[in-house]
Amino acid sequence: MIILGAMLGASCDETFPRALEASPPPEPAPAPAWGLDARPVSATCVAGEKPAPRPDAKARIAFESVTKAKLDNLVDVIPQSGRLYVVNQRGYLHYLGSDGTSAPVVLDLSSRVVFGYDSGLLSVAFHPKFGQNGYVYVSYQTPHEIQPPPAGVAFQSVLARFQSTDGGLTIDPATEKRLLVRDQPNAWHNGNKLAFGPDGFLYFAVGDGGAFASPLAQDTHALFGKILRIDVDGGDPYGIPPTNPYALGGGAPEVFARGFRNPWRFNFDVPTGELWVGDVGQDKFEEIDRVVLGGNYGFAILEGKACFNATTCDTTGLIDPVVVYPHEEGVAVVGGVVYRGKSIPSLSGKYIYCDYASGIFWAIPTDVVEPVPVRLDEGLERVNPSSMGLDVDGEMLFVTHNGRVLRIVPPVVALEMPEKLSATGCVDAAEPAKPAPGLFPYDVNAPQWLDGSTAQRSISVPADAPIGVLDQGHLELPPRSIAMRTIRAEDKLLETQMLVRRPDGAWGAYTYAWAENQRDATLATEAKSIALPSGRIHHVRPNECATCHAANGNMRTLGFEAGQIDRAGVDYGGRLGNPLATLEYVDMLAAPVTGHRVLPDPFGDAAPGLRARAYLHANCSSCHEGSKPDDMDLRFFVPRDATRTCGATNASGAARLTPASPESSAIFEALRAAPGSALRMPPVGSQTTDERAVDLLDQWIRSLADCAAVP
Repeated sequence: MIILGAMLGASCDETFPRALEASPPPEPAPAPAWGLDARPVSATCVAGEKPAPRPDAKARIAFESVTKAKLDNLVDVIPQSGRLYVVNQRGYLHYLGSDGTSAPVVLDLSSRVVFGYDSGLLSVAFHPKFGQNGYVYVSYQTPHEIQPPPAGVAFQSVLARFQSTDGGLTIDPATEKRLLVRDQPNAWHNGNKLAFGPDGFLYFAVGDGGAFASPLAQDTHALFGKILRIDVDGGDPYGIPPTNPYALGGGAPEVFARGFRNPWRFNFDVPTGELWVGDVGQDKFEEIDRVVLGGNYGFAILEGKACFNATTCDTTGLIDPVVVYPHEEGVAVVGGVVYRGKSIPSLSGKYIYCDYASGIFWAIPTDVVEPVPVRLDEGLERVNPSSMGLDVDGEMLFVTHNGRVLRIVPPVVALEMPEKLSATGCVDAAEPAKPAPGLFPYDVNAPQWLDGSTAQRSISVPADAPIGVLDQGHLELPPRSIAMRTIRAEDKLLETQMLVRRPDGAWGAYTYAWAENQRDATLATEAKSIALPSGRIHHVRPNECATCHAANGNMRTLGFEAGQIDRAGVDYGGRLGNPLATLEYVDMLAAPVTGHRVLPDPFGDAAPGLRARAYLHANCSSCHEGSKPDDMDLRFFVPRDATRTCGATNASGAARLTPASPESSAIFEALRAAPGSALRMPPVGSQTTDERAVDLLDQWIRSLADCAAVP
């Protein structure tokens, strides 16, 4: 029976069908990678045409294009014989054709110049009797005549004379006569502006050689950190004006004035003969100087009006700047002009100057001891002027490094944003902390260091325009698009930043500072400090955005790129998705994205080298993206050997990346440099050091056996 029972039990198990038992639940379908099923479109967050002028419009000038010619790397503009000449830093002198579209090459020195930073072909001056002798004077940098160069020398700075025999239509490179050749220790702070003064002498600005707090600017015998003055008609290769302060000894006879760091552009006010100079500062201040014979303008005893070392700061005999402004307003002053034209009467007799990094233009009266600068460009398109000048009618011009030649004209249109964030149409008017319906949210794999703050990111793209797909996964927002980023820290809203692309393709950068009550944000027109609960101070600086977004002359988005937004986990309103996959699924891209490298989280689980490169990409590559021949390229997708980091040196001879030795690596030292330091990378956007990044770079560099280990 026992056996039978066992057999019967077995038989019953085999007889009853399994279908009577509960079936296991089916496997759930995988969630889609995309977060939206249809393209989002905002009816209110659209970059429209520039608004009509308001009675209280703040812009006091406007910009007008002078030529449609395709140019680049412009660093000087000179009127001569009824023509306008522009200097291309790569080694070309052009004149602008009267048709408004052509720019023939007059002089080609591209095979002779060293191009990069502020080296290359930098300035040109026509002899006062050019119509009779055809002489043209040129300032440029060239490879050293000894190769490899002597220790501590990067290349040579040259002041040379050339000749034209056809009234300036062409200049023969073979006519070169070198007047002054100087060994240059670094790739920056070189020979800059050339101009003939009202006295007929040639004036020549020279930087301090590029070292930190260089003593050469005070050394009367060194041709660095000076304004020089020579008589090109008084000897061979030149004569010395007898009133030069050291014409009879005690210093280099060419010196006219000293104590400058990097005098980037100067001009004479013809009616008064006054010489106005813009001197680029080091860590804290930019300055404008009115320069007189024998004057000492303080560097490196002072930066602006501040002592470098209070215990050794002897200011006896130093001449104060006319204007000093802090790096919150700009970090690269461009010396301007005294305006004597007719088109803008309100500016007549005023000195107009600007800043390359922030793009701000100011005016000051020339007859006041301590003038108060007045901003001229508020609300206008952001530009990055590299040099200013006057046309043949005395009207103001400037050029940009990305090839634009613009005339300053009376204000016609004020490109203003609404005063309140809630009125922009890009946020919920009742709850401005929320993006408006129809905006596309995204996040990035490797965020910018913001002193520990977090950012909420979104874009608005018009329904009829695709997002451009460029090489290496770069994404280009079409005209009428808006990119928005809101920053908060310690549960407090701080600022909302907007990049706005107008229908004509021009970009504008705007910052809204949040009110203490957190109900709305106001368009920032000047720097503002916001206190956080911890006691830390957050600085809202409306002009800083352009420092990175237009670092190399062209305004653009930065984090919005395939390698950054190809990531899961972004909230699309109850559903998580991958921004890149979502853009593709809802047909917002002009073409499929292929071949991009996805950046890892710098503090995630990837190999340290990849994480370090991702961090450098996010925080440093907006400036260091290889556009300058000798600069490093810190973009993540660039192959190791093309980065010019490991085994390479910077212009001052310091190793950029040394395996196993962070302390001998300039990249590492730049990351841990104090905020405000000229060595700090990145130079703006934060007030504290990212200690996690310092630890990451330290760990990675120490792990490197050699350069082949760099990913």
